[in-house]
Order: sequence, then structure tokens, then C-alpha cells
Amino acid sequence: MFYHRGMNNLFLLPMLLLEYGGFPINSFLNSTEISLIVNAMNKKGIANFEESSLEFSSIANGKDGERYYYYDLVGENGYLVLNQNQDIVFWKDYGDIPSIRSNESHLFYSKMALMDENGSVYSIEQEKLGDNDHLIFDPGSIAAQYPDFIEYEDILTILSTKYSGYDWQMTASGKLYGLNSGMNSGGYRQYPESIYKTYMDDGWYGEGNCGIVSISNALQYYSRYANYSLLPNYSSFTAISPSVDEPSLMAQAASQTQSYIPISDPRSIHTITASVRSHAIEVGYITGGMDDYKTSYAFEETASDYGYQGTFQGQSSFSITQIMDEIDSGHPLQFRTRKDVKYKGHGMMVTGYRLYEAEVWIQINPRISILSYASIPFLSVYDGRSANERWYDLTSYGNLSSSYSRADSQTFATLYLEENA
Repeated sequence: MFYHRGMNNLFLLPMLLLEYGGFPINSFLNSTEISLIVNAMNKKGIANFEESSLEFSSIANGKDGERYYYYDLVGENGYLVLNQNQDIVFWKDYGDIPSIRSNESHLFYSKMALMDENGSVYSIEQEKLGDNDHLIFDPGSIAAQYPDFIEYEDILTILSTKYSGYDWQMTASGKLYGLNSGMNSGGYRQYPESIYKTYMDDGWYGEGNCGIVSISNALQYYSRYANYSLLPNYSSFTAISPSVDEPSLMAQAASQTQSYIPISDPRSIHTITASVRSHAIEVGYITGGMDDYKTSYAFEETASDYGYQGTFQGQSSFSITQIMDEIDSGHPLQFRTRKDVKYKGHGMMVTGYRLYEAEVWIQINPRISILSYASIPFLSVYDGRSANERWYDLTSYGNLSSSYSRADSQTFATLYLEENA
């Protein structure tokens, strides 16, 4: 059962504040105190809470037995997590997690994520973020000012511009085994891996094949660096002649509302991509559109072709710790965005991570201040647009204000490969 208290019992005697000269240590705060904190955070500019009233509170346990305090604000207006010293370790100024209030499991907190006793991450539910396709996502006011790619060497620039005003310190970093600690340049790209092209207002474009390319990048990583020697060499090519090898598909591509024609005949793409693409076609791929079923099928069948067992698992909820563990274990991830300020709906391969944190003091009143920890994770990715790694700021996993939000969803899929028994 949760350790929580009803709103009627959330109060502290004023003399406690006089005794401690601040908020009491190792104790619940009351609704008035949470409201003071929330308003001070808004004034400081690190959050945009629209509501400061407390709806629910609970104790969350840490992995080493430490205690955290979870405060849920009324409605879909976010939450705060404080540690035993009443430092603010994490917050969100939007969304709701009603499953916490109805779940009888213990609540756990670990590095920017709330989890149940099985390690499953509680995800935010928030209508205005666009859970339904017809809803419009408006990027945050700050995110809208930075709609460009983040080139690998520009991560410090983006920290000093988009995320200015903080003394950022890198607290964690990791890279897939075999890749350089700096920028790597071995990513497959969408247009060179396309068989067909279409003309738009500003020129010719290849297929909407980011799902194919992202998992092909994962397979070429396994081939090149993880000793899966039965996979095709990452640099080998296969020639495809659309008019001979796939005349029916070529006709379907041409007859779409957005008509596609062959780039050349024949056309050579990487052998790994050709294998993934052929299985995607089996389940309905023409020139774009890969849902989890198609992606899973293409990944697992390609692995099987070469004597391996592949497992694809889409994850609606993931934690920073899980992301770090996957990369540290040598497992590439597929990262997916929707309505991103630059990528729109897109799939990429994750190659590494960096976590940046900053201490921020919040002045509650002339006598009381409270320490908070701002955080922003970055992913290094092969994005399918460049052969070079780029950075992506994972705004939905950080805790800065919604002004920084660059996409209405940021999700992951695991891509495992293993020897057949």
C-alpha cells in the first residue's frame, strides 16, 4: 500500500518552520508549502506550472532504501519529487499519472523516473501533448526557436543558448561498445537506401523509410562491432532492379497520391537494408510508413535469415536508467519522435547518451530557500539524414519547463539479437 495522507491531514505547525528555519526535514510538506514552492519555481523561470494546489502525496522508495516524497498537483498539472532533505530532485509542470493513485504497489523513484515494484515506469497522461492524432502539438516557446539539427560538435553551443542560465555539469555518459567516444560517421542514410524518389516543392526526396534505416543501422552495428559474423558485412551492397524484381511494387509506388518513381534501374543499396526492406514489403510497406508490427516483423525476419533470433519490443515508457543500461550493455535502441520541431514523425538509432544536471536555488521567501536539480538528457543518434552522429535533446525526459518541449512524444524500442539455441 502507498504511504499517503489525505488532504485534511496535510498541515504543519508554524512553530516547526521557526524551529528549522525552513521546511522540515524527512517529512511531508503541506498544501500551502507546496504552493509556495511551485510559485517560486515559476518565478525563477525553471517551470511553468499552471496549478499549485496539491491533490495527492505519497512516499517513494529509492534503490538504496532512501525515501522520496511525491507530490501530485491538481488535474493534469504535473508533480514534484523531493528527497529526504527536501531538495527538489525532479518535477514536471504538465501531465498526470492517475495510475499511481489507483495502484496498490509500492512506488519507487530512480533517476528521473517513477516506477512500480516491477520496474515498470509510470508514464504521464496529458491530453494537450497530443495522445490523439487530431490534437495539435505546439512546441514550447523556447524549443520553437531552435528547430535545427544539433550537430555533434555543437552540444556545448546548444547548452549555452537554448539551455542558457544554468551551470551544466555532465554527470553521466556512454557509447555503444566499439564506437569512438567522439563523433562516429558510419550511419546509413535514407536517400541512399531508397529505391524510389518523389518530387516536392524544393526538390527530389527518397522514401519515408526511417523505420527501415534505423533498424538497418542497428543490424549493421551488430555486424560491425558485436561479432554477429553471419550478418552481411556492413559495407556490402545489393542491386535491385525495380522493373524486373518488383514491377508490382513499382506500379503501386507510382499510383500513390504522392507518386514515386525509381531513382535508377538498377539501384544499389546496402545488403542489410535490402533484407530489412524486403520483409517490410511482405507486410505492406511501399514507400513509407512503418508501424511497430511492420518494424518488428522486418527486424526479426531479417535476423532469422542469417541464423539469429531477433527481438523487437516497442516501449511506451522508458526510464533514463533503462536507456543507459541498454547502451552500456551494447544494445542499440530505436528512438521515435512524433511532431518534432525538426524531425516530425521519425525513427532513429541511438548510439549513446549524455546526462547534464545543474543545481538551482529557489528562494521561497526571505528566510527560506530550497535546492533543486535541473536535468536534461541528450542522445547521440544516427538519424538517417546524416552519416555522422548528431545529438538530440530528450526534452520529455528532462525536467525543465514545457517551454523546452520539442515533440509531443519521444519513445523507444529495444532491438535484441542473439545466437539461435
